Amino acid sequence: MADEIIELNDVGEVLDGLTDPMIELLLPEQAAVLSLAHAALKIPGTIKDYCLYQKFHHFLAAIRNNDLQDSVKFSSQLFNDEKTARENALRLIQYIDKAETLTVVDYMVNASRSAGNGLITESDYYRILWVLANAYPEDLHYFRSIAGSEGSVQGNTRVIALAQFGLLITEGIDRNRSIENQDYRVTSLGMMVDKYALSLNDEERWEYWKNCDRKRQVPKPKTNLTRVEGGTLIAP
Repeated sequence: MADEIIELNDVGEVLDGLTDPMIELLLPEQAAVLSLAHAALKIPGTIKDYCLYQKFHHFLAAIRNNDLQDSVKFSSQLFNDEKTARENALRLIQYIDKAETLTVVDYMVNASRSAGNGLITESDYYRILWVLANAYPEDLHYFRSIAGSEGSVQGNTRVIALAQFGLLITEGIDRNRSIENQDYRVTSLGMMVDKYALSLNDEERWEYWKNCDRKRQVPKPKTNLTRVEGGTLIAP
């Protein structure tokens, strides 16, 4: 597959010609290829700049150049089941195709590394990819800047847009303010998107999320009081 030249006559055939070889490169058999020079698609120069190919190549190069072990783990984790391998690979390619910038593709790389290392489930992985593929890139950049805020964020155009993707949620309804001016907080999905995609390489942010996890895991103080009939609490 790696040595085949794909003949493309029109744009309509581009997707059919590119998709199958791309899927093959995501599967475990190709995951351990050391260099993309041995696995890259050979495509006629007239479509070298075709956006899907460029974004996919950027994704695959980042996965493999970062750590070959990550590539193997990622492929084995998501594409090892023959029943779903091709469907999952095509699903990933479609998300990559929707990415508006290479920065968003980099976020997808981070999410893929997280999935490959077992930090997130397969369903959460595709949920994160959906958000990355559909959210406005500038809004994602803005979200990264506020995701580490311990307090609330007052609503604005970007906040409302991010809330539509489930990354933020209103703290409550203040009837004295319009819906766009309510206070918002980061949701559990927002935490995952920031932690495992937007800020995976940010050590300071990871420390922040670790501290948040510790606070959630603090056990509630035990009590020796016993509830008896009538709802009265008494000591044993």
